[in-house]
Amino acid sequence: MSASAVTSRTAAAERASLGAVLNERTTWLFFVLGFGTGIPLGWSWTDLFPRADIVIDRALFLVVTSLGIVLLIQLTAAPFLDQHRAPFFRSLGHRRSWVASTAGAALVLIGLQVAVALASEGAAKRYATISGILAFPVHALLWISIDALRIDAQRGRAQAVAYAAQFSGVLAASLIISRFAGDQITLPLTLAFGALMALSLGAVLMIKEPSAAAEGLPAPASVLATLARPWRTFLARHGKASGPLLAALAAYALAASAADFLGKQGHLIDILISAGPSFETANMGAAMPMSTQESGLMLIGAGAGLIIAFRHPPARAFAALTCAWLAVVALFVACAAVLGFTVFTVAGQFAFRSVIAGAGFVIFWSIAARLTARPNTAGQFAILGALIALFWISDGVFRLISSIIGGYALAGGAAIAGVAAIILMRTAARISRRAGN
Repeated sequence: MSASAVTSRTAAAERASLGAVLNERTTWLFFVLGFGTGIPLGWSWTDLFPRADIVIDRALFLVVTSLGIVLLIQLTAAPFLDQHRAPFFRSLGHRRSWVASTAGAALVLIGLQVAVALASEGAAKRYATISGILAFPVHALLWISIDALRIDAQRGRAQAVAYAAQFSGVLAASLIISRFAGDQITLPLTLAFGALMALSLGAVLMIKEPSAAAEGLPAPASVLATLARPWRTFLARHGKASGPLLAALAAYALAASAADFLGKQGHLIDILISAGPSFETANMGAAMPMSTQESGLMLIGAGAGLIIAFRHPPARAFAALTCAWLAVVALFVACAAVLGFTVFTVAGQFAFRSVIAGAGFVIFWSIAARLTARPNTAGQFAILGALIALFWISDGVFRLISSIIGGYALAGGAAIAGVAAIILMRTAARISRRAGN
């Protein structure tokens, strides 16, 4: 298949109706893939470290070590994933070979976890540290491989549907597990994780991806040249729009992360300030399992985000998403200044924030996917993912910041960052149109 055929395929995806994309088998296979891979990696293995003998603040560990290691692995490994097929699974194709190999590695780790748990409690505790460490590269490589497969398999507006399906699969698994399993990692639950991972492997085998000829695999290069290639190709593709574009995404990360905190825990600011220096901050960034209510609300938001990302150009969808986060900030200010923080206002604020968060995942990652280009899909997506990293550290960091500067100042900073993000994205879109990109 020629490069012009790939371009025609993308153009056809832009013309496809929402109903047609929803009826595609690939869309539902990504739902199965999200259902199978989301929980074992994103939820259970982060719980292995508290059971291991690691003397480190959990909040600091999750914010700096966990996120930092995953991002570093993705930024480093993604360019090589673009350049080569995975060993032992080459016959599956470029992207599918990497998803299958990393999903298989995850399944092996889960199987070993079951085996040592059946052996003895002491063996299970020792293995917790080993599997927890190995989970980082498996987690990072699996998710960047799935992202690259999804982007290459579904182009244009269809990418929004594919990501919404995958994200809905993760939320659906979260709803089921939080409803029936609580927050304890048990042997039956580990077996369930293994079954889900096996299910995801089956889905990978059924997803079609463009041939290697269509993708145009980059020629092997030196290590430094390979690492630099995603940056060079991204800057070459977007030209003068690259600076405003990357700045817009970074500003959005700041605005969205601050708004997320205000909508979820902003009412705690007054408690922090009144408590003063004696307030205990050791565990304030600790991760908590997603509640059933939160998962359900985010699922509703994902549906709304799907429609917005599918029906509107990326710049307009980005502006709508940023304005939604600014509405979360405005609601916090209204509660703090007029309505007060009551059971009803706090619940309403949290519900609104959860819906916007669900929409935010779908819209942002759909836009990020459309900013990438073959053959450096994984490498460029890893770069854009690193820019949004601030969103994931909002709980601990912003609680500390807000306890010092106050909720109003944090809300003002979020508003400034949000407005700047919209202006920068419009500037990037205008430059891109002039250049004919």
